[in-house]
Amino acid sequence: MRAPVRVALLVLLGVAPLAHGGICLSDDAPHPCDSVRACEDALRADATDAAARLKLCDLHVDREEFVEAAVVVRRGVQACTDGRRICSLLNLALSNVEEQRVARERDRGAEANRRRRAALRGYCLGGVTTDRTISACEELVADQPEAPLFAALVEKLLRTERPARALDVLQDARSAGVSAPRLDALEADARARRADAVEACVSGDRLEVCDAALLASAPNEPELLRALGRLLAASGSMDAAFRSLAAAFRRSEDAATATLIAELDPDAFAGDENFRRVRERALRVLGRGVAPTPRETEVAAAAGDAPAAADDVDGAALVAISEPTPEPPPPASVSASLDETLPGDAAAETSAAGAIAFSNRLLPDGRTH
Repeated sequence: MRAPVRVALLVLLGVAPLAHGGICLSDDAPHPCDSVRACEDALRADATDAAARLKLCDLHVDREEFVEAAVVVRRGVQACTDGRRICSLLNLALSNVEEQRVARERDRGAEANRRRRAALRGYCLGGVTTDRTISACEELVADQPEAPLFAALVEKLLRTERPARALDVLQDARSAGVSAPRLDALEADARARRADAVEACVSGDRLEVCDAALLASAPNEPELLRALGRLLAASGSMDAAFRSLAAAFRRSEDAATATLIAELDPDAFAGDENFRRVRERALRVLGRGVAPTPRETEVAAAAGDAPAAADDVDGAALVAISEPTPEPPPPASVSASLDETLPGDAAAETSAAGAIAFSNRLLPDGRTH
């Protein structure tokens, strides 16, 4: 408590301030004990010695032991029998100690946060590229949108063959009003690398290469979505494959996408109304009739009925795709520490998991969750 405020409170309480003592006002009620041990001995001899408590409180405060200081004074307040003046001093001392304790904890928290952010900045701007240093950059740019931090993050993403993610980060930089010649050069590099990744995804047979091409800010390229769906289906991730193919088909009802949808096993989507409608539309694009699935035929035969022909479905039937059933998590072997770069096989499996996670966020209008 500031001295003028403390003095004013003492006057209002009818307490004549004897001196401008410490936080615990021990100079206003002097006691001869001059060490923690001496004051504790005095209190063991007389627990009601409020002056000894005030002096012990100030000695604890000098050692920044605010909790101990508060305990000493609070016990004195609870047992105060020495009259109005000394009880008022104890109450004021307790208030002062609590105020100082809160302020000191706030200062310590701010200092700890400052040191942590300084360490993160060192990780980000350093030359090492690991998942940990990338995470450091991502945390910093979220509330410190500075060109050097954005540039460092993009460089690390490009070193780890993630050009699409790099382009998303550059879009974030533009949205934050951050620009610099270095960022322009990095964007040109990222676009070239992403074009190579798209080509590799579309023409290749490795699911993990698609992860480098997937733009969270613009997941609306039918060719890329179609390739992703094809590779996901080949990997056995049928729900994720259908989401990607349906998103591609909504944007472009071409025969190539329709063929891939038609080739999906209907029995894997039993009871899924969205799949049935999209598949019927795909079959019509291909000029095929909508025949009952083997499972439908089997069920109808068991019931002694013939399966009914499906109603005609127009473009409006491509309704919003329902929330997907979560894919099982990738094997524990692909979960790498943030402190380590990913080895080849683990990196490939993690990228495949990233592609599945991307398809899980797809909405029919091309946005992501």
